[in-house]
Amino acid sequence: MATKGNSWEGYVLFLIPLSGLMLLIGGLNNGNYPLGRSLWTILPLLGILFMIIGEPIIQGQGISDVFSALGKGYGIGLWLSIIAAIAALAYTPKE
Repeated sequence: MATKGNSWEGYVLFLIPLSGLMLLIGGLNNGNYPLGRSLWTILPLLGILFMIIGEPIIQGQGISDVFSALGKGYGIGLWLSIIAAIAALAYTPKE
């Protein structure tokens, strides 16, 4: 993610650790999540999707170029992040 100065796009990545912290706090607080659990589970996925799809489109790349780069340009860490974000979204703890 190439940002210059204090661009707002750089702060999108901050959603991932912030969401993890809020999920941890809510889990330790007997399921009382600040602003609701669903918000904190979807924010990391939205942040990752913005990073790999939204920002390149905003910077002027074509949509076909963005989707062709998905298969060959990213390492295992990004794919693990996507899988973890989807797993957090799909997981529903027992009451």
